Amino acid sequence: MQAAPVQVVPAGTTLTVAEEPMCDVLSTEETNGELTELLLRVTSLTAGQILEIRRGVLELARGHGWVDG
Repeated sequence: MQAAPVQVVPAGTTLTVAEEPMCDVLSTEETNGELTELLLRVTSLTAGQILEIRRGVLELARGHGWVDG
């Protein structure tokens, strides 16, 4: 079995794909809303914990370009 060929590009290069994206990119507000609804299902979390988790996840998502805005 051989590894697939790779293309090396300079650091900082933005790559584009001609096809549709592989996943939805939500706005920060949409991500916030969906994440909050999910976290509210965990009855043992306090409001403060939910806010801290949400902040951390959004920071991570922004860093990876997973959210728009």
